[in-house]
Amino acid sequence: MNADFQMDRYYNILEMVLKWRALPTPLLREVSGYQGHPRSFNRVLSHLEKSELVCAKRFNGATKLIYPSKDLMDMNPNEKRISEDSITHDGLCAIVVNELLGWRTFFDFKLPHEILGKGYTDGLHRIPDAVLMGRDEKKDFTLALEIELTRKSKLRVKNKLSDYSNNRVFNYVLYIFNDKGTFNSYKNMLNDFIETQVTIESRAEIKARFILAFRENIIHHKYRLDDSEVYYMGKSTSLSKIFGIKSNVKLL
Repeated sequence: MNADFQMDRYYNILEMVLKWRALPTPLLREVSGYQGHPRSFNRVLSHLEKSELVCAKRFNGATKLIYPSKDLMDMNPNEKRISEDSITHDGLCAIVVNELLGWRTFFDFKLPHEILGKGYTDGLHRIPDAVLMGRDEKKDFTLALEIELTRKSKLRVKNKLSDYSNNRVFNYVLYIFNDKGTFNSYKNMLNDFIETQVTIESRAEIKARFILAFRENIIHHKYRLDDSEVYYMGKSTSLSKIFGIKSNVKLL
């Protein structure tokens, strides 16, 4: 069975793998619109693995992360190779974005390769892990998503905070952490950064822009965004209080 035939037969699945770069198996089945039984879907994925169109990596116990093979990426000359180190990160990004899209507040999104590929970089000092478009009672807004799985140097964090503070494209920047120490460190660095601002207005604007959210072991446990410990505007809160609507997305 040649690759072109399989591309046609499993187009929806392969299209979603290329779009998201890495997804847990249950989420891939959902976003691809596959109507068959989960066991049947797993057989399809095994077939695509053997055909070297997708690859798999263990994630969250028995769950697999599915990501594009080199052969699949090479079929589109505009696609860049995927780093092995980014697979878990990209898979978690897919989980978070899809849960946010389950909130009525959010209605659209773009991933980094879509932003770069379609020339949406005007006004961007840096490209986040995802951009989400939302709507509250007053106006439409944009949110930059950053998945932070490892600690960064103070200088790197400060530079990123500065870039996002000077950026007029994003109304919010949401950081997701899976390590409490990193979460607390970013809280301290954010507060220190705010204190360096000259005017009261700039301090208030930065406070209103950055949201920090921590959930222990999100790589190994089922994850609900609203179970996160959230720091916003100098106090503890929840994402549902900030954005108003709880997620109806099923746990993976």
